[in-house]
Amino acid sequence: MTTPPFNPQVPLATDFIADSQQEFLTNFKTISTAFANNHISLESFSNNGNHTFISLLEQAVPRSTESQEIALYTKKVKGQTTQLFMRYPLDGKEFQLNEYQLYRPPHIGNIQAAFFSVLPGGIIVYFGSIFPTGNSFPITLNPAICKNIMGINLCPITPSSSNLATNFQSNVSLRQKKGVYDAVILNTQPLGTGPSNPPPQYYLIFGNIL
Repeated sequence: MTTPPFNPQVPLATDFIADSQQEFLTNFKTISTAFANNHISLESFSNNGNHTFISLLEQAVPRSTESQEIALYTKKVKGQTTQLFMRYPLDGKEFQLNEYQLYRPPHIGNIQAAFFSVLPGGIIVYFGSIFPTGNSFPITLNPAICKNIMGINLCPITPSSSNLATNFQSNVSLRQKKGVYDAVILNTQPLGTGPSNPPPQYYLIFGNIL
């Protein structure tokens, strides 16, 4: 059922309250429904009116602030994504509060396209694509700051009858230097019995940096 739109013309100066009762009730229902989107219901016996979450719509320009007022809002950041911003009173300094970003270290010629991101909890995620030139092919982890590899996912870029994920499995080993991992070594599985080198693949590798 669609919620009726709020009617700001209720009541008119010439209206009798009894005659406008249903319009009043409709407006109250519309307000209650909109309020409940991110608040505890006004009809709740406890914590009514408290936020359940805050949704900040993306702004094109910084929000203006008055005396003793700050503004929290989101804006699109070039090369990143929508980020959280804060601005001090009286249209003061604006600054970015959070930092979620996809980073692109230098690609390795035409054999590895590499990206990474850091997630809350001290987790780093490496991802990209590789075009192996032979067995014992290193998937370079840049930056080399991962102390514990938690997962490795590989998927052929162009599946065929010979390299479907269900038919083709890769053998991987880890390369560690000075307590951190700097590469995942990829071979055909089992070594020497499959294709001469692994096929082009997408990769997703994640682990701890703390």
